[in-house]
Amino acid sequence: MRILLLMRGVPGSGKSTFIKEQGLEPYTLSADALRLLYASPMLDNAGRWCISQHFDKQMWPFLLQTLEERMKRGCFTVVDATNIRGRDMTAYKKLANEYKYRIYVVDFTDITLEEAKKRNMQREEYKQVPENVIERMYAQLADNKVPSGITVIKPQELAQIWYKPRDLSAYKKVIHIGDIHGCYKPLKEYLEEINPQNYYIFLGDYIDRGSENA
Repeated sequence: MRILLLMRGVPGSGKSTFIKEQGLEPYTLSADALRLLYASPMLDNAGRWCISQHFDKQMWPFLLQTLEERMKRGCFTVVDATNIRGRDMTAYKKLANEYKYRIYVVDFTDITLEEAKKRNMQREEYKQVPENVIERMYAQLADNKVPSGITVIKPQELAQIWYKPRDLSAYKKVIHIGDIHGCYKPLKEYLEEINPQNYYIFLGDYIDRGSENA
């Protein structure tokens, strides 16, 4: 299923919890999980354990490379990161266009700053983010929009992205029509005998190559 799902929200907004509750962990590339592959939790200047971001210059290209490998195989993928700045999503959009993916942002930006801070303090120490970092990201939300071509949904709207099976057993036949390639007259002749008891599925390639594209 060629769908790319991007989480968007400040630390503590509920992105990772949502992924776990929805059973999406097996499909997720997590920025923090990859950071932990590069380095174990470290002590910060205040003597608290934290996830190091010293290796982000290596981590982000690795994440994008891994994402592209998944896209080559058509794998449904979730990216668990803050995705605050619009330009942060440009690389994802480029890959989505190249590999014919639908791309969605699950928006967690309506949470209040106070609630995000509260939830942040309830996490394990090494997963906690300094409050000034959360404040800075929260302020950036006002000046950063999701790029065009990316559909924004709320967490409760996740169900709308899935393909929904359709029962066609009530029809006499299911007819697939593909590779028309501009051959308008044969198509018109065939559709003059259209039968409402049949279900018609068009598979694409409507124009190009044929003699009647205009």
